This record gives sequence, C-alpha cells and structure tokens, in this order.
Amino acid sequence: MIGYAVLLISFPKIMSPDLEFAIGVGELPFIQQATLSVWKNKAAMQHYAYTDATHKNVIRLTRKHQWYSEELFARFSLTAQVHM
Repeated sequence: MIGYAVLLISFPKIMSPDLEFAIGVGELPFIQQATLSVWKNKAAMQHYAYTDATHKNVIRLTRKHQWYSEELFARFSLTAQVHM
C-alpha cells in the first residue's frame, strides 16, 4: 500500500500544471522515502499540499498506518536557475 501511495504523490505533475519539477527519492525504497518538488509559487504549493484530495488522503493513510517514524517538511527558496 505504501508504494502505491508514494507513486500517487511522487508524480503530481499529472495533477498540477503549477509543478515545475518533482522526484521521489529513497536510499531504501519503502523505508526511507522522500519527495522533492519545485512549484511555480508558494500559493500553488500550498494549494496542492492542503487541498488536493489525493495528497490529503495519502497523508491520512501515512498517519493511520504509521508508515514513517518521523516526518520533516521544509521549504526552500530558489536563488538561481541553471540551464543545462
């Protein structure tokens, strides 16, 4: 179940045109999971985080089944953009 939930929130590009970039990462799949996303603006990120039904359901399931022993949510501001 956790793998399905991670897939649902790891690929929100399909669900949100305001997402610039997203990736799911983990050293040990299903044990140490994380997602990193870059949004067009703070409002778009907050809209997805707090109103998207799929995301809210995954958060609910995470807490119900205690998938993580700890959680960390951090926000960063981009200071430069490099084109490769």
